[in-house]
Amino acid sequence: MLRKLALFIIIDLHNGVESDQPGVDFEFTKNDMYFLVSMQSRIEWNYSSTDLFLIQALCEQEEKIIRILPNLKIRKVIGEYLGHSQPTMINNCTWCIKGKSFWELISGDANFYFHHIQNLIHQAINNNEDFVYKRDGKENILTKDFIKQYCDLSWSINWKQIYNK
Repeated sequence: MLRKLALFIIIDLHNGVESDQPGVDFEFTKNDMYFLVSMQSRIEWNYSSTDLFLIQALCEQEEKIIRILPNLKIRKVIGEYLGHSQPTMINNCTWCIKGKSFWELISGDANFYFHHIQNLIHQAINNNEDFVYKRDGKENILTKDFIKQYCDLSWSINWKQIYNK
């Protein structure tokens, strides 16, 4: 859902595209800067082999673009949909931009994360809690009915009764 929202904003505000290059999610221009964006989906940020793969993918796409447009200013970004830390730099060449800063980059609105994304997160949490509560109730009814139908007084399953049905 957050990916689709980000893509909608990038297309709508920046005439951007969903990249067809492996490891690159979005490409768009903002303020005379061309952005190559790879998104992380995890909440905890680790500098890992995945990050190295994303950096490599961004660098490869940057090289392709520079061959065609050598004077284009390009900024490589590893983004994350959630969080509020300040942007940081990896290997002096790739920006790591999380949550609030990412949504501000693409939307231009410093409050977009707090007004929209956090609201979506709270709705998802509430809906999930409601779903789990209802699912647990159904599971309890199913378990009670199974025990009543197929278990003896010592709570053991009567396999003959199940098999003969």
